Amino acid sequence: MYDEEQIYVPRLGEENPPLPPPSGSSGGQAGGKININTASAAELETLPGIGPVLAQRVVDYREANGPFAAIEDIKNVRGIGEATFEEIKELIFVP
Repeated sequence: MYDEEQIYVPRLGEENPPLPPPSGSSGGQAGGKININTASAAELETLPGIGPVLAQRVVDYREANGPFAAIEDIKNVRGIGEATFEEIKELIFVP
């Protein structure tokens, strides 16, 4: 479980429970955006241009340097330049 995680309990006899939000209910996502300070490597891989190697670099960078203060700080991760940032900037956030 994660803080602010919601769990749906269907009513007795309910046939069609509501679908989860498109972003899922993981700790790394909210409102369709991925929190780059808490997202797992697997969650980061869902971003365009971010494969397993870059996703792991983001996690490693975060563990070595602490949380990102702004989304632009993700460009400090080796391999994430301006072009990749432009692709993902609308899909990521920091609290």
